[in-house]
This record gives sequence, structure tokens and C-alpha cells, in this order.
Amino acid sequence: MKRASRILAMGLGLALTVSSTIFAAGNHNIQALKLNPYSASKGNDAMVFANGVKNNISSYSYKITDLTKGITVDDFYGKSDYIKYWASEGSYSGELWAKDSNYDVNAHFNLNDRKLEWAGGNLEFVFLAVCNQLNGSEGIKPRQIYAKAMRGNNAVRVISGYHDNAPSAADAAIANKFIEYAKTGESVKSSWILANEACKNDDSIQGYNARNYCVLTHSGNAQYSRIEGFPGSTYTRPGAGSTTILRFSAAKPNGATELTSADLADMEVPNYMLKGSLKDISFLSGNVIADVNDAKISTVMGEIGDTPVYMTSEEVKSSGLKWLDTNVKGLSSSTVENYEAEITPIVMSEIYDDDTEGAEQKIAYVVNYPNRFDGIRISGEGYDVVIGSEGVIAANVKWSDLEKIEYTAKESPVTYEQAKQLVERELGARSIQNIDEMKGDISFVYDMDSELYYPTWIFHLDDTTHTVNCLTGELK
Repeated sequence: MKRASRILAMGLGLALTVSSTIFAAGNHNIQALKLNPYSASKGNDAMVFANGVKNNISSYSYKITDLTKGITVDDFYGKSDYIKYWASEGSYSGELWAKDSNYDVNAHFNLNDRKLEWAGGNLEFVFLAVCNQLNGSEGIKPRQIYAKAMRGNNAVRVISGYHDNAPSAADAAIANKFIEYAKTGESVKSSWILANEACKNDDSIQGYNARNYCVLTHSGNAQYSRIEGFPGSTYTRPGAGSTTILRFSAAKPNGATELTSADLADMEVPNYMLKGSLKDISFLSGNVIADVNDAKISTVMGEIGDTPVYMTSEEVKSSGLKWLDTNVKGLSSSTVENYEAEITPIVMSEIYDDDTEGAEQKIAYVVNYPNRFDGIRISGEGYDVVIGSEGVIAANVKWSDLEKIEYTAKESPVTYEQAKQLVERELGARSIQNIDEMKGDISFVYDMDSELYYPTWIFHLDDTTHTVNCLTGELK
């Protein structure tokens, strides 16, 4: 999130807490630091992450301290802990800060003011729930600073974060999903990618920016490292001779429908809700992850690797549909192939020790078939499959049969322009971004109270999302 967005943050009315969580297991400490706001309904991602580790490794002890001050730049630069989970605000210039008017001034700093050296200590895994910290295309390119910090004897194995705006409101959901994947024996790298992929199309948790995930890791087997205590091998820790860092991220999807403001303004807004009947779907293979909160189920069979994949769009779709018919009960290709597929390549590039990067290579594809009604996406529902060089790696499914429920109120549905004005008034003087520059969208979003899906306008503003119910005008 850019510096100017701090103005917006102060008036959002969220619970502001700066917290420090430390787990200890021998020499393996987990330091979880939360410097930005969170609401009770969304949860504290640092706490979710730390408790997720604790709940799966009984030998870990922990101490939790909630602070309004006290987290400083030294906590960020420190390397005495085994894992560092850092949640704050950040910019592509390398600046980091807390989004709390009462934060300690020493927690506001820039990576360019002091050399970042994370090798040579106990630190092996870093999680950055921060905007722009793994950006490598603009300004000072902090991605290269982090890559340098990974090199040396007793090196950091993996840094997981975002190359653009981070999904702040969805951080806790992603942290929870990460733990669930890690419990299956999936590596830290692969678990982070899959957790973000599982959340990116769910507007109910504001998961849109999860598609901006990025992972830095060493080449070789170290890229498949697990957190000690979780299933699977950890592999030899990288030493001074390991200088090639790999970057993994998602490319722009092919087949995605990019709606412009003009498209949305001309759209006929649905004057109805939807009632859904969730399909009874199960997987016949892989490690299955059940999400009790929204009934999405996931399965994982292997790792996202570093072998280039050469497939056409038709081959990718065909592979995903064949796997569906063979390995999924309750949903078939005859249903999903009626919907337009979005294909997102997962790409890898080398970051060399001279700070240059190699050409991107496609090492996997994500195929997403969103569930739709009258052409409008059903938020969080669809069939997603990740395909690598050896076939299907992972999949997510949530699909409902839908029926139309007429809206009986006399008011006309809220148009795109009216919704835009509602958001502009809500943001007021705090808004530093022209709303016409925001990515707008429309989808049917599930409402837990009524158990119905409402047509909803969606506006993505930096690391936050604002929604307007097309029928009730409710702004969130």
C-alpha cells in the first residue's frame, strides 16, 4: 500500500492493535508481529499463523503480548528467530510502517536506510503480509534487497509475500489456509501459493489481491523446505554457495473478462437474488482439505516445482476437465465446460547476485471455471485446478445449483454510477485514489444472514475492497 493510503486508514473504524507473538521450541522461535488494523470478524493473521503452528507442533510453547507500542525496526532486522511473520504497511520504494496513529516511530523505516542481512542467524522462513515488498518492477525494487538478504551461510530458505497490493482483509483466511496445506506435507513455497490461489476469487473475504502473491526461494531442493515439525523433508539449509534465488508469482490470466467502467455503467443490473443448493462434491484422490466456513474443498497431490511447462490453452483445459471426470464425485466436465475458463500461468524467474532477473518461465497453470448465473460470477464458487509438468498438482471446488428469487422492493437496483458515488462519499477526503482508476466488478455474493446471494458491485482500492449491494444499497 502506498504511503498516501495511510490517510485513508485512520478513519476506517477498525480495531487497531499492534501485537507481538513469540513461540519457542528449542532454538526454533516464531516471531509474529502485527502492526496494522484488523477487525474481530476478519481476525489477526499473525495470531492465526502462530496458533496454527502451535496447534500442529505440540512441543512448541508460546507467549503472546498485545502492544500499542514497542515493535521497532530492530524486530524486523533481527535474525535470531526461526520464523518471522511481519504484517504492516509497505510501499514499492521499500518503506514499511504501522497503520496505527499510536505506533512507535521506530517502526517506520525504509529498507534503503540500513542494509538487510538475514543470513548467519537462526532465521529460515520469512512471511511478509505487506504490500509491494516483493515488487521488482518499479522504483527501488525491494525484491532485489530481499534476495540479497537471503544469500550467505545459514541462509533464509523462503520469503513469502506480495509483489503488489496485499489482501489485507483476507490475511487471516490465507494464513489459516496456508497452515492447512502445510499440514498435508506441502512445502512452504507451494503452501503459500496454493493458499492465495484458493482465496483470490472470494469477494466475501476481500481476497482479490491474493493473486499478487510472490515467493522467493533458493534453487535446488531448498525450495521444497517445510517448517520443522510439519510432514515432509526440510532439506539442507542453504549455505554461502547458494546464490541463485528463484522468484515465483502469477502472470496475468488468459481468458479473464476485464470489465471497464463503461461496461459496468451500461450493464443491466439483476433485480433478483439467488438461492443456492450446494452440490455434494468429494475428491477421490490426494490430501483433502475441507473448509468448514464456506464448504469449499481442496486437494493437493504434489509440489509446485521449477520444471518449465509447455502446453497450449486447449491442452491445459482438456487436462483439467479429464482430471475432474476421473477424480471428482458430484461435479463433471459437462457442467463446468459451459463456462468460460480463465487460465493463469504461474511463472518462475531467476534473481541473480548482480540483481538482474532472468526471463520468466511457465512452471504451472491455474485453470479456473467460475460458477456463473446469467453471465455474472458467483463469488468464491467454481472449479480451480493447478497443472504442472507432471500433471494435476492441486484443485479447489465449490459449486451450487442456483435458482432466482425475485426482489419485491419498489426501489430500482443500484447502478454502477450510484454505487461509485456511495463509495466516494464514504471515503470522502480520505480517498487518495480516483475511483475511476479502481478495478470495478460485479458478482453474486453470499449473505450469511439471509442465506441468499445478492448482486454486488465491487471496488478494489489499493489493499482494501469496498462492496455495494445492488438491491439494498448496503455499503461494506
